[in-house]
This record gives sequence, C-alpha cells and structure tokens, in this order.
Amino acid sequence: MKFQHRTLLLLLLPVLFINLFPSDTRAQDTTQPMLMSKAAYDSTLRALKKARAAKNDSVLVAKRSDSLNKAAEVLHEDSLKAAADSGYTKVKIARRHRADTAKRKRKERFGYVALNFGTGIPLSGYEATGSAANGSNYSLCAAFPGIHSYYCWTFKFDYGVNGINTAQYLHDVSEYVYPAYQYNMNEPVPSYSYYSIMAGVSRIIPMGRLALDVRILFGFLHGAAPQTSYNVMDSGKTLTVTQYKCAAWAFAFGFGLDLRYRINSGFSLLLNYDYLTSHPSMQLVSSGFQSNPFSATAPALSTYTQAFVLNNLTIGLGYALSGK
Repeated sequence: MKFQHRTLLLLLLPVLFINLFPSDTRAQDTTQPMLMSKAAYDSTLRALKKARAAKNDSVLVAKRSDSLNKAAEVLHEDSLKAAADSGYTKVKIARRHRADTAKRKRKERFGYVALNFGTGIPLSGYEATGSAANGSNYSLCAAFPGIHSYYCWTFKFDYGVNGINTAQYLHDVSEYVYPAYQYNMNEPVPSYSYYSIMAGVSRIIPMGRLALDVRILFGFLHGAAPQTSYNVMDSGKTLTVTQYKCAAWAFAFGFGLDLRYRINSGFSLLLNYDYLTSHPSMQLVSSGFQSNPFSATAPALSTYTQAFVLNNLTIGLGYALSGK
C-alpha cells in the first residue's frame, strides 16, 4: 500500500515540476490551434474587415445594378407609354385642328374680282354662216361671297370682237346669189361685236395656292353684225352690194372654268375658259341682196338669226374677296 503511494508520487513530481517551471521550448501541441501574436491578429482582423467590406460593397453594387435595371425598365415602359400617349395626343390634336379648320372654312366666305383678256374662238353658226374669224375677248368677273364657304354669287361682263373671214364670206355669198359671178370685198373689212351681262353661281375648289372655279351663268347678249360691202362682177358689169349693220338682244348662257394661282394674300393670276352662246334674231337690210343683183334697185329686207357661239380663252389678274 505504501509502495503504491510512493510510485504515484514519483509519477506526479515531473508534472508538477513542469507546471512550476515552464519552458519556452515545449513541443508544439498539434491538437490545439497555435496562438498568434497581437500584430498578426490585428493584421488578420484588418484583412477580414476589408474582405467583409469588399463583400458588402459587391453586394451593394449588385443591388444598385438591379435597382438601375429595374429603374431603366420602368423608364422604358414610361417612355413607351409617354410616346403612345404623345402619339395619341398628336392624333387628337391633328383631328381637332382639321375639324377647327373645316369649321372655320365653313364660316369664311371666299370670292374674287378679276379682269381678263384673251382670244374669242367662234363656233357653230357663228363661224359657218356668219363667217366669223378669231377675235378678242375682254371680261370683268366678280364672285361675291355669301352663299356658302365655297359658293359665290357671280357676275360677269364680256365684250368681244370677231373679224370676218373674207374667203368664207364671199363663198357663202356666191352660193346664195350666183356662183358664176365674180366677187370681191371692199376695204376695210369690218368686224362683229358683242357684249353680254350675266349672273349665276360659282363653286370655288381651293388647292393650296391654286384654286379651281366653276361657274354657270345666265343673262343677255347684245350682238351686232357689221356693215359689209362687196362687188359683184360679170361681163364688164359691176354692182356693189351693201349689207347694213344690224343688232339685237337675246338670251345668253355661259359656262366657265378658272384656274387661279395666288401670288400673295390679295392678288392672283388666272387662266380662264368660257363657253358663251346666244342667238339674236336680226333685221337684215341689204341693197340688192336678191337672186339677180343686177336687177335689184331697192334695199331688200329679211330677218335672220345670227348665232354668237364662242370659246373664250383668256388670262387675267384677280384680287381676293373674303368675308365672314
């Protein structure tokens, strides 16, 4: 028993000695982590903090990137919606503008006054039986606003002259009198003349700076056939036949087209076409207009209808009239 206590004491003495007098050269205990110095600890701690801060920054950057992406998506959607709204608004504004313009134009009244001149081309009986040649035409046309936006009361005055086609005139005389005779005209050769006063309605079709005007007119025409003189010759004999001037009034109808180009807010240039027709019945007085002119000693009387049918092509200068 004593021996056992002594053996145990001998075994504990080295342990007590080591604990009482520790040595710096102890063997490393690999089962426990090695203790580090304060400097190493601080350095490691700083590294860990930096790593943690970098991780936090990367997380923050990722979150910010996600936020920016979401914000961009929201802005894109908003821009698309704004564009759609803007397009819809533009369509609404355009429609409203068109409606306001149409409404304003319905309230406005357009018209013009124009002075024109050009050529009068005879047609039908005016050319065939009257032997009329191309002549001149002058007109004053006024379209006054008042009916509707583009419909106007229209008034027109025409004056024209047409010469006589001498060859056609003598041919017609020879056919009527006696073809075997010889005929010539005495100079100067006169001209037909006419003037008309008409009223009606015009329709104005605006096309920007251009405008097309269509009109229908009714009124009266005063036509005058000139005094003519020609010689009838046969076997050395000569007889001068004179047809005296005659004139008459008659109902007239006209149809016209104007193409107007607006120079500025007031003035415009015009290109015009007018069709005019009238058939005055005239009392013809002629000295010897019979089948045998050499036996005629007294003036011969006859009534005939002289057609005045023309295509008038003119240009002019107009001034705009408007009202509300």
